[in-house]
This record gives sequence, C-alpha cells and structure tokens, in this order.
Amino acid sequence: MTAPATTGQLRANIGDMEIGDYISCSAIRLGTISASTAFYDLGYPNSNEVALTGFDATTQQTGVFYLVKVNKGTLVADRVVFNMVSWDSLNARGLIEGYANWNPFVLTPKMTSNIAPHGEASASSEISTRQAYQAFDKVYTGNKFWQANAATGWIQYKFLEGKRVSKYSLTGIDTGQFSLQINPKDWTLEGSNDGSNWTVLDTRVDESFTTLEKKICTFNNTEKFTHYRLNITKNNGMAGYVALTELELMDNIVGTFRSLTGGIAFADSDGKKSASKTDLNFGAWPKINEWDKYIVNFPMGKIQAGKTLDDVFHWKNVYSFTQDTPELNISFSVSNYRMPRGSSTPQGTLILSAASIHTIYGYRPVFEYKEV
Repeated sequence: MTAPATTGQLRANIGDMEIGDYISCSAIRLGTISASTAFYDLGYPNSNEVALTGFDATTQQTGVFYLVKVNKGTLVADRVVFNMVSWDSLNARGLIEGYANWNPFVLTPKMTSNIAPHGEASASSEISTRQAYQAFDKVYTGNKFWQANAATGWIQYKFLEGKRVSKYSLTGIDTGQFSLQINPKDWTLEGSNDGSNWTVLDTRVDESFTTLEKKICTFNNTEKFTHYRLNITKNNGMAGYVALTELELMDNIVGTFRSLTGGIAFADSDGKKSASKTDLNFGAWPKINEWDKYIVNFPMGKIQAGKTLDDVFHWKNVYSFTQDTPELNISFSVSNYRMPRGSSTPQGTLILSAASIHTIYGYRPVFEYKEV
C-alpha cells in the first residue's frame, strides 16, 4: 500500500490523530461520470488501493486511500480519489462545499464471514444460514440477518484494537422473512477488553420495531474497548428465537466531506494578486487558500527523509478540483470556470470549465469534523 511518506503514524481512530498522522479510508465508485461515491471502513488498511490519479469512470471500483491530518479537525486525502468527473457533478452531490447528509463512520466493516475481512463476529447461538456476521454485512433485505436459536441471547463484534464507540444502530427484521415479534425488546450494550469482564454502556427497555426500522442509540463513553456485545434479555414475544437484521457500531466523529479552497487569482512572486491571465507558478491568491496552506506548505519536518511532497499528497500529473471561482480579470466566463491545483508543480494553478471531464482532473476529499 502506498502510504503517505509522513513522519506521523498510521492510526485506527480519528480521535488519536496528531498533525502528520494518517488513517486509511475505503471508497467505492458507483457511477460513471457522475459524482456517485461512498466512503466507509475508516481505519482498515488493505492492499487494494485507489490509483494515485484516482478511479476512472469504470463503475463499482473499490479501494483504499489515506487521509492525512493537516490541522485541527481537518483531514486531506493523500491523492485524487476519482477522475473523469466534472466540478458541476461534484457540486450537485454536495462534495465541493460540504456533503451535509454525511453520516458518522460506521466502525464495523462489511463482514463476509464471522472472521473476514477484519475482526470477529460471534453470538451466543446462531442458525447455520443466519450467522453472527450477517448482522454486520450491510445487507438489509432478504434472508440476510442473524438469528439466535433462543428467545434471548447476545451478539458481539471484536475489533483488532480498541475503539471508542458512543453510538450504535439496530435494524429490525423484514416482515417478509419473520414476524416483528422476533425483534429485540430489552437489551444492554456492553464493552470489554478481554471478552470476560463487561461494562454496561447503554440500556434499552420495552423497544419495538416496524419492518426494517433502524433505531439509533447514543450514549456517553470515554473508554476504548476491543469487544462490544449486544446482550438481548427479552424479545417482542416470539417463542424460541430472537433476530436482528443489522448492528452498526459508530464513534462520535461527525463531519462533512468537501474540497479544499484553492484561491481566486494567480499570485505573483511577492504573493500578491497578479493581473496575469497565465499561471506564474507562485501559487494562488489569496495565500490563505487551503491548497497552499495545507499542501504546498505542509511542514518539511513532517516528510520522511529522502521523500518529497509528492510522496505525501501525490499531486503530480493530476489536477485537484477546488471550491473557488476565478476573478473576472482572469476569465471572461467567470461563473463557468474554476481553479484546480497541482499537476506540474505543487503550486500549479489552472483555469478550467466547471463542466470539464478528463482523466487528469479529479476529486481530492477533505474530511472536516468537530474536534474538541
């Protein structure tokens, strides 16, 4: 995996990150030239990575990239995550100025068995065709759920290392598969670091579900645990069984994906606004734009010896879309043009139509979150 060449550490939790640290994030491209994408499985690196110039327009591509911490509450992708998409399409999806409907990262990965791809799902009992991992497979319909061979029981997920969970969701059963009476009614969520000694984190009593209803439960938790267990002490009336479609474990990190700002004019050698309609290779103006602040001026002391800025942010041969529209003195059609950055030099600036689509223009995610 081409990890960013910073002197920081690979982290599994956003809350542990310092400037220069990085964390893995998975992406999937769902559309062709649209901005249809999803980000998930934060903190689970693997060998299947996004190309350094991003996914092309082929659909259903999946891979991992890294988010580097550059400031308090700000993580910037170490590469363009996908190309062959226009600024207009990104903006229509909210990925330029901030995707407002973003949900917190679900800490549990999409499980394909009780032990793959990461961690371990287990339960007090399970039906052979409805195993514990099926409550973590992110499949909500059909015969894809966990079912215990008793009216009460527990289901748990074991992380590879401690995670701080402060929110979880339960999704009830599809009535096309079972009666709503099989859903949990009373339960506790518990945490442990050895699988034997448990701390009760949240208690719910007298709950009921409509078909495929998702309930989100929030609680206060300051501790990291490797094991989290949902201990169901009563179901909604069915004799002999209890079941659950999905269980998601989440942290308290809430934020938005967006793009960097990149300036609205070319800068001159003094860092002032240039009247030129040609890039002078001194970056963009005003200099407080995020591309220059976080990428061009990334601290040299946080780059590994013998490595370069491109080994951290992989800016060569691809432009990253930014939020900004150029000033009138640069472009005659100002409302239809934008200011991508990078490609030939880290300071590089380009005037580009917001509708342009090409393999050398792409989306570099920024994750902005509230850090206390």
